Amino acid sequence: MATIRSAKADDIQALAELLSIAFYRDPVMCHLWPNDKQRAARMPIYFATNLRHHHVPAGGVDVAEDGSTIIGVAVWDPPGHWTQSTTGLLRSLPALVRALGTRLPVAARLRRTLDAAHPRTPHWYMCLLATKPELQTTGVARTLLTHGLGRADAAGEPTYGAATRAVMTPFYRSLGFEDYGDPIDLSSSGTQLLPLWRDASGTDS
Repeated sequence: MATIRSAKADDIQALAELLSIAFYRDPVMCHLWPNDKQRAARMPIYFATNLRHHHVPAGGVDVAEDGSTIIGVAVWDPPGHWTQSTTGLLRSLPALVRALGTRLPVAARLRRTLDAAHPRTPHWYMCLLATKPELQTTGVARTLLTHGLGRADAAGEPTYGAATRAVMTPFYRSLGFEDYGDPIDLSSSGTQLLPLWRDASGTDS
């Protein structure tokens, strides 16, 4: 059975590699890097940079372990921390430029689109959820998500996320998430995010 703990700086590279494998065929990642080889090479840099300069310092990243082996990760941003600080952005910029290259304008447009749709009510932001591919459907993701939702519920705080695949929405709805506004269109090719909101357990919808 998976045990859950907070991420440490020493975990960042392993988490970036896990996220890169889990999200290799994700529509948003494919939108950022249409070229397969480029995506495989640059996603670990991208995820490690964001984890190091934004997510892990904010204190909301949960790691699932089996013994000493990392098998899953939930990247949460606490209330008030879903946007990166100016300092964090400046520190991460050289690595982001290396990761994105000529795709930097695409990433900037994506960021603006996501920020425009993001709710302003204080909330926990479910940014990324990943399990080792061979352990998908074994309950690791549910354990991670339940842990994070319990933390939000204990504080009486809602949660927000956006599914990149419609097939995942029943999973999120089974844990109390509901549709939140219209789908977010990311490109003319039809790539969409499906925004989801969950009030803290015991609060009114």
